Amino acid sequence: MAVQKTVQKTAQKKETKKKYTVLVDFRDREDGYFLYVKGDSYPRDGYTPSKERIDELSGKENAIGEALIK
Repeated sequence: MAVQKTVQKTAQKKETKKKYTVLVDFRDREDGYFLYVKGDSYPRDGYTPSKERIDELSGKENAIGEALIK
C-alpha cells in the first residue's frame, strides 16, 4: 500500500513539473554547463532547477542580460 502511494506522488510530481521553451542558446552553469539550444525544453529530464533559477533564466537578471526561457 505504501509503495502505491509513493508511486502516485511521484507521478503527480512529474505531471506538474513545468517545462519552458529555450529562447537563446546557453550553457546552464547550475546544470553542469549543459548546453540548451533555442527551441529546446527547459529543464531537461533528470534535472530540477530551483524556483530562483527559473526566475533568473526567465528574466534579465542573468549573465547574458536577457530572458533565456519562457
